[in-house]
Amino acid sequence: AFVSGAAAIVRQYYRRIEGINIPPRPTAALVKATLIHGATNMAEKDYPNQYDKIETGTHSIDKSFSDVTARPDFNQGWGRLNVYKSLFPLAPKVQKFDDNITGVDTDVITYKVYVDNLDVPFEATLVWTDESANPNSWPVLKHNLDLVVVDPAGLVYRGNQFGVPPQQDPNVSVPMASLTDTINNVERIIIREPKMKGEYTINVVPSSLPKAPGGPVKYALIYSGGFTEIPEEV
Repeated sequence: AFVSGAAAIVRQYYRRIEGINIPPRPTAALVKATLIHGATNMAEKDYPNQYDKIETGTHSIDKSFSDVTARPDFNQGWGRLNVYKSLFPLAPKVQKFDDNITGVDTDVITYKVYVDNLDVPFEATLVWTDESANPNSWPVLKHNLDLVVVDPAGLVYRGNQFGVPPQQDPNVSVPMASLTDTINNVERIIIREPKMKGEYTINVVPSSLPKAPGGPVKYALIYSGGFTEIPEEV
């Protein structure tokens, strides 16, 4: 019931505040992407989960009984719902979205942003509504999209390719990963500490199209960070 209510609030926000009120927009993919993008990661040390103890007086968090270690995992999914954070990011964080009902077919769709504040994490969330697969089939995705971010240094980040513990942090994306996600219809990239200012490119890649009928594939993209306007060339 809580998730359903949160989804209703997000949908109403896009209709009333953003003026997206001509069906089929706002799409279910946009509502889902928005809730996931703003969810609180309970694996972070400063955020309690359902088993943590908050010490009286100090407000410090005892994670002796922590059941979450990363995002996503089977205990928290993509995190605890945070509707306010999903809809109203605090400055200097800037959040943008694209509820793309034209869809992607055979060509890569590219978005460019200029990161000017390295203290703000760079995050991107891609969601699409896939067609139902045939019973007992594998893989279950009929259309596979890939989320790819390229930073100014040429480092490539791929959706859902996070660090492998204990050597790496499982809550952040690792650059130059060799694998891609071919199973899920939600992909995220989280760069907690962007390495340099400049132009970042976000790509939505139709990696399995047009192998399945029903394309182009409609999708929703949410992305946020320390953005500013791209400087004009002199």
